Amino acid sequence: MPTELLQLRVCNVSAVPVQALTLLLALASRGLLDAQSAIARRFLTPSLHFTAGGRSRVLQEVVDAWLLTCADPKAPSVSELAHLLDTVPEFREVYDVVIEGTTWSLRARPPSRPLRKGDWAKSQWQFVFPLGRRRHFFAVAGEEFLALTDLFQYLNGTHTARQLSALFPSHRPLVKRFLAFARAHRMLVPVRRRAARPRPGVEFISHSSLQFTTRSAVVLVDPCFVLSEGEPAATDRDRRRFDAKFQQVEHVSAVLLTHAHWDHAHLPTLFRYRRDVPIFVPKVTKETYYNPALAPLLRSLGFTDVREVTMWKPERIGDVTFTPVPFFGEWFGPGSHFDAFCYLIEANGVRYLGTVDSERSERGNMDDVFKELRERTGPVDCVFFCSSGQTHANPVLCGAPAQYSNGFDVHSALMRYHPTTDAVVRWSRVLKPRVVIPYAEFIFSATPPRAPVDLQAVDAKSHFNEYWRDLRAHAGTVPGLVEWKRALVGLLPRLPKETRLVMMSPGERLRG
Repeated sequence: MPTELLQLRVCNVSAVPVQALTLLLALASRGLLDAQSAIARRFLTPSLHFTAGGRSRVLQEVVDAWLLTCADPKAPSVSELAHLLDTVPEFREVYDVVIEGTTWSLRARPPSRPLRKGDWAKSQWQFVFPLGRRRHFFAVAGEEFLALTDLFQYLNGTHTARQLSALFPSHRPLVKRFLAFARAHRMLVPVRRRAARPRPGVEFISHSSLQFTTRSAVVLVDPCFVLSEGEPAATDRDRRRFDAKFQQVEHVSAVLLTHAHWDHAHLPTLFRYRRDVPIFVPKVTKETYYNPALAPLLRSLGFTDVREVTMWKPERIGDVTFTPVPFFGEWFGPGSHFDAFCYLIEANGVRYLGTVDSERSERGNMDDVFKELRERTGPVDCVFFCSSGQTHANPVLCGAPAQYSNGFDVHSALMRYHPTTDAVVRWSRVLKPRVVIPYAEFIFSATPPRAPVDLQAVDAKSHFNEYWRDLRAHAGTVPGLVEWKRALVGLLPRLPKETRLVMMSPGERLRG
């Protein structure tokens, strides 16, 4: 009906440059990779790097396959590299080849300049919508890219089909074609009423996405609304939960993006937000493949209020105070530093610290940062921490897709790119938090909802046991969860006496 408010149901959409898709199909036809596997693995992980270029992501699939044929997959020889380059000359279009004795590197060429609005029109695009086991492709010409991504912000239950057509007078055929496509695949649903403002408190949305709500502000950190395709698998409840969050985007006062990785600056999620919403991003000191400049990229997509932060300088968002804190972590090979921030948020009389994926890098160590934080501000109330202890299993791939080398193994001390529980213990002894909460574990699906958590009264032991009971029932046997639980159980007796560990599932809230 023309008077119905329309909403695009949440889905794992990604935008793929046609030139990247063409290269993938060409390499698959030569037997160099499995096209279906590559589409599933890379095209549905919409990093900023991949959307803006894509060819190096495709070639990453070739490297993965090539390593399986090498005598020593962790240290392929120069002659094996030469054979790869002869077989796939496309590598020389994207990478610089550096050979020093028996050590070699493939280094992705950095961008010549930041993206501009007109750059999106220089490519043809396929938008990929995975629905169940099928993937549906929606093709757009280059000049239609920004119009389609602009359309997404109005498909949150706020406009009718007639209003949408009026908003895009120069692209009415595109709007009509996309609405027909979305209806045909049951991606479009009518909404009867506008969404209410979220309740005060802190909501853990998924992975490292948090929403801080007070009487006058709604601040969203690292929004990444992804439906899990594996285990724990997405349910209709997950879809309804994300759909409800998208209906509330008109109430969002500001968005904080801690860094440019896809699971923190997630383009398909950002497309659903107003283009005038204030977005706080790290200031990029030197743009490289590892370190894309978020501010010009977001402006090129039509966002009009992008603000680069200064470390330790507080920002006011209504009655919320947000202070950027220096970030060191996630090492991806020599020279892989990227600009990012952790954050201290004061809301509803509580001080929260988000450590994101930080611990250490070639340029610094978070132990020193948190000591300075304590000296500047005193203790915090609640610390959100990532503590998976993840490492690069194959040194050749640790810089992928920006750099490959058979010489990375000499940097074994930096092969781990996420903190361990040892770091959490050290930080807790310095910061003296009342509560620590693990997050950033790539968990997007919610277990059965529990009552909002009162940080003053929560029984941490029973809350911990309830979490794992519900997660086992919801997720089944998931690789990595057993090890993660074992690490957290080992963390409990090592925390300071005044600090409790609280587990939160996506969709749960801390009381305001």
